[in-house]
Amino acid sequence: MTDLAWIDTAVSPNGFEGWLDMTPVAQIASALAALDLVGADDVKALVTQALAIVGLDPATMSDPQREALVDSLSPSTRKALDQLGSALFDLMDAYMERIRTFIEANPDHIHP
Repeated sequence: MTDLAWIDTAVSPNGFEGWLDMTPVAQIASALAALDLVGADDVKALVTQALAIVGLDPATMSDPQREALVDSLSPSTRKALDQLGSALFDLMDAYMERIRTFIEANPDHIHP
C-alpha cells in the first residue's frame, strides 16, 4: 500500500518526471499491481500513460536504464508529463479515499 501513497507523495511536488526519477522499476511494477488491487483504474491509466510517454517498461528495464531515460527526456515529453501530473492532482482526493476504504475493508493487506 505504501507504493500507492508514494505516487501522491512523489508526483504532487515533482510531477510524474520526479516519480519516474525517484521510483525503482520494481516499485513501479508493484504500484501498478496495487492500483489494480484497489481498483484505481483512473490513476492507473495516468501512470500507464506516463510510462508510455517516456517509453519505460518496468518489466524489462533496469534502474540504470530508467535513470538514463528520465535524464534524457525532451522538453515536449516533460510538458506531457506535467499535464498528466495536473490530471492526477484532480483525482487525488477520490484516490486517497479509495485507498482508505480498501485498507479498512482488507486489513490483512497491511504489513507492519
